[in-house]
Amino acid sequence: MPSRLLGRGGPPLGAQLHRGAPARGPRPGRNSGRRGRLDGGAPGGGGRERKTRGAGRRALRQRGRPGAGGRASGAPGIGRGYRLRRLEHRQQRPGLGRSSGGGGLPPGPQDPPGRRGGTADAAGKAPRRLGLPGFGAASACRLAPGARRRSRGAGCRRARTGDSRGSALRRARAAAACGLARSAGGPAPCLLSLAPPLRGGGGGCRGVSRTVVIGGGLIGLWCAYELRRRGVEVVVLDRGTPAASCSWANAGWVVPAFSSPLPAPGLPAQSLRWLLRRDSPFRVNPRALPQLAPWLAAFWRRCNPRDYAAAFDALARLNARTTQHYDTLQAEGVAFEMHRLGLLFTFVREAEVAHITEDLERMRAHGYPPPTVMDAPQLRAVEPALSPRVRAGVLVPEERCVRPESLVQGLEARLVDLGVPVRRGGEVRGFARRNGTITAALTTAGPISADSFLLAAGAWSGLLAGQCGVHLPLTAARGYSITLSTPTLQVRHLVYLTEAKVAVTPFRAALRFAGTLELSGIYERADPRRLAAVRRAADLYLAEQASGATESHWMGLRPVTPDGLPLIGRLPGQDNLYIAAGHGMLGITLAPATASAIAALMLEGRADVDLAPFDPARFVRPSTRWAARGIRHD
Repeated sequence: MPSRLLGRGGPPLGAQLHRGAPARGPRPGRNSGRRGRLDGGAPGGGGRERKTRGAGRRALRQRGRPGAGGRASGAPGIGRGYRLRRLEHRQQRPGLGRSSGGGGLPPGPQDPPGRRGGTADAAGKAPRRLGLPGFGAASACRLAPGARRRSRGAGCRRARTGDSRGSALRRARAAAACGLARSAGGPAPCLLSLAPPLRGGGGGCRGVSRTVVIGGGLIGLWCAYELRRRGVEVVVLDRGTPAASCSWANAGWVVPAFSSPLPAPGLPAQSLRWLLRRDSPFRVNPRALPQLAPWLAAFWRRCNPRDYAAAFDALARLNARTTQHYDTLQAEGVAFEMHRLGLLFTFVREAEVAHITEDLERMRAHGYPPPTVMDAPQLRAVEPALSPRVRAGVLVPEERCVRPESLVQGLEARLVDLGVPVRRGGEVRGFARRNGTITAALTTAGPISADSFLLAAGAWSGLLAGQCGVHLPLTAARGYSITLSTPTLQVRHLVYLTEAKVAVTPFRAALRFAGTLELSGIYERADPRRLAAVRRAADLYLAEQASGATESHWMGLRPVTPDGLPLIGRLPGQDNLYIAAGHGMLGITLAPATASAIAALMLEGRADVDLAPFDPARFVRPSTRWAARGIRHD
């Protein structure tokens, strides 16, 4: 991306400034772009360089002198059309420059009029349509104090600190705003330097006493709860309300026996047949195909029996104590709604039964009881709410469900009782770093310091990790739900409509239909046709069309990885930055085991379960894009 689109002569996304490197000027005999142009704009580039930027350039333009830029000079320059295009680009990318609203420092009392101190550039190369939907989306990192930005030319994509001609007052205010002290004559601390990629997962933070958890959904809140139980001071940050999390109105299933990875054998061929159907259970948004192409290639490579079996066993081991964790949470005083109803798989086509029973039989090796296969009469005797169209069923009696809204609210209330602040409404824009260790999270409300940091921001966790040079294949898949209050139809079990991929969950005085998975990237606009498909599937499998006093609709972004396994562990190359994200459709089931494992890893250096299959480093390779830009490490 050209640096001219990123703001006032700024470096590209994520570029950092470092001290002591020589500055590069424009090449002789060439138009140097925004740093200036040659007198007269003579062909061949002869002439003396005139530096015309800032207020000086505007003054030259008013006097009609050469070198001022714009159309009036009769030569290539930066005219009104270019400025309008750049303004339009900034409005389309609200995380860049001044239009981001909170990315830069406020103007100081002694700054010249019209100037701002320490404007911020975006720190992660995010898709254009991300906007500001969540943590880190089009987020910004601050320039190092004393930094001087370079314009276009040979060194336009690198910036270095040195003896800057900028305002000393702005440099001091930037350091104070980031909570960083600078000794007299000493080097300026690097705010977002990149450490060499290392193997992640192992190694805990020694002497951890304060942790910042970024993300206030179910995963983030449960991780904060586990850390607080172990004596750690915790701060939870979230950009929105609890209703904005992907756990708020999902099916709420706690189903260790049905925790299969998303990439399955045969799915690529089936998904291609579903591609053009807007009501298909699994769909890839065609407009997102260019953005998702690398992710889809990695996903389809794992749709084979060997990878599926390995991921299935890894999830089964992680889920070994899931139900015990939920019972413990309730015994410790966290108030939430939970029901032990059993899981009933239903089939319109009897040929599909073999696929489900194969996975359920595999779970017997992990201590689960064998499933019960039923024909149509047995099925309707167990669940009268089913339609005669349903031909067969499989019952797993030990599974349960929770009302996810009550669980999120109960955990947050318990954290507040334990003295944990849950700060909502602000965004994390970057991280401050000193001596290779992150010291603070830079938010729109100011820096928040801690000993360790945990990314649990769902689909936006990958954007935050990218600010530190760790690029993870984490994308979002939209899921939908319909909730009926005081329903007319009574359902006794958790019912899975197998061919339609829709879950039916009975709650206290409510009934919820949830389902579909649409890969579209981080895009927070609901598709009413997907909701209609969920409702049609429910009407097909149930004996009557369910209705209620009220009907509410919801859409959430599920964070998904190409191999169907979550990211749990320390980010490679980061001493004190961890991640717990990418749980896909298994967030409710995997939340307690994830929280217990990540808390043990952060405090003790190891967990009581093998986290190697979930190590974030399995996706990470050295980033040549950053190395090529001359980024130095502290």
